[in-house]
Parts: sequence; C-alpha cells; structure tokens
Amino acid sequence: YSTSGGIKLYRVGGMFFHARAELSRLIYPHGVIPTRFGTEEYTPRLMKAIWTMFTAAITVLIAGSLLLAMSGMAWQASLTATIAAFANAGPVYSPEWVERGAAGWPAWSQMDVFQKGVLNIIMLAGRMEVIALVAVCNPYWWFRR
Repeated sequence: YSTSGGIKLYRVGGMFFHARAELSRLIYPHGVIPTRFGTEEYTPRLMKAIWTMFTAAITVLIAGSLLLAMSGMAWQASLTATIAAFANAGPVYSPEWVERGAAGWPAWSQMDVFQKGVLNIIMLAGRMEVIALVAVCNPYWWFRR
C-alpha cells in the first residue's frame, strides 16, 4: 500500500463495497449483507473514515481548480492540472491536448509563481494524507494541549 496508489485504490474499493451493500439494503431491507470483502472487514467506523477522506480530497480538488481558474487558466486546464498534481502524475496535464496557441493552457514552465505555488500545495496534500493536514491545521487540537 503505497501512499500514492495503493491506499487510494483500497479506499475506492471500500466505497464501491459500501455503495453495493447500501443498494442491496434498499432492495432487501431484511437481508443479511456481508461486512467483509475478502479478509478485510468494513466496519462503520472505517467507512466513515474513507468517506471523510473522499470528501476532503474532493474539497481540495475543487478549491485548487477554482484558484487556478481565477489566476487565468482555462477551467478544463485548471481541473486537469489539479488532478495531475493531486495524483502526483505530472504527465496527465499537457498543453498538447489542445490546438497550438489555445488560451489558458500554459505549459508547466509558463505558469506564474502563484499557479506553481498552488500546484505545490496540492501535490503535498495528495502525497501526504489530506486528513492528516486537516488534523494538523485544526486549532482546537492545538489549543486543547
């Protein structure tokens, strides 16, 4: 389970398992629904953590896309660059996807300092765990100590 791929795929699998179980509960409300997938048991506490991480990741992606779009990038370019930075997959974003000279699709080297700074923060949030960053930035935890 690497932090860049394995844990994220584990969470996606957990979300699919949970969604399937909930849909099955709608059809068969009194049915016995398994809480295991292979050797892994999906408890309500684990599922809350997985869905919280998903919500935090979507929030980071939306905020990053909005910041980049407000700085002058095209919306599609800002969304693609944000996803590439969050997933630490730089080659996903390429100005070669659009015709030459299209406005709003700068190459990595043509981005200004603000855009590169936003993408750096998003890369750190994607590489580290977003929930860990939220916990570190939580003032209630620091003031309670």
